Amino acid sequence: YARERRELMTVKNGAFVEIEYVGRVATTNQVFDLTSEALAHQEGVFSRHARYGPRVICLGQGRVVKGLDHFLSGKEIGKAYTVTLAAQDAFGLKDPKLLRMMPSKIFLNQGIKPMAGLRVNLDRAMGTIKSVSGGRVVVDFNHPLAGHDVMYDVKVLRVVTQPEEKVRALLEGLAPEDVRIAIKGKACEIELDLPEQLHAILEKEITQRVPELTKMTFVGTKKKDAPAPQ
Repeated sequence: YARERRELMTVKNGAFVEIEYVGRVATTNQVFDLTSEALAHQEGVFSRHARYGPRVICLGQGRVVKGLDHFLSGKEIGKAYTVTLAAQDAFGLKDPKLLRMMPSKIFLNQGIKPMAGLRVNLDRAMGTIKSVSGGRVVVDFNHPLAGHDVMYDVKVLRVVTQPEEKVRALLEGLAPEDVRIAIKGKACEIELDLPEQLHAILEKEITQRVPELTKMTFVGTKKKDAPAPQ
């Protein structure tokens, strides 16, 4: 009985779980990500643009850095853990090939004054300016935390069982938090404007991760809200 109870209290790959966490750079203890708004204020890292609150993820599917994803498998619900991850299991090692030297006029033509430490978006790739000298700018397109060991304080709060909540978790980053999701039986309708080529990809992922659903329909809001022709 005790063994059976323990298995019920732990989580496995493929499960949807709600977690809370704080991530820190291991060498400096600097916070780089967290779910608690109160702690964000306390640590002096609060941003009004950030989304706070526990996060729902599908375990083992790369929704968090791979080291944390792997660590959470088999952990107990409600128990707090601390784990230190080597760089290669977090945001990766530094790749020298992602350092690029560029003429400063590229930035000046866009109204950007290049300076060390500035984050820039070039050709849809985010980078950090490392140095500016003699009309040349060195930009690092590695993740800002590449090469750093990190530490997480993390807790699994609960296992998510409702299909709608699972679908919302899978749509994270693609849809607003309040996206309309209607579920009737095994059919799911999502009110979301996406290129049609993404529909099949999303349908496959959602029906694989949420086997309770077998049919997906995407309803475009633009078409629905467009005025009727005169």
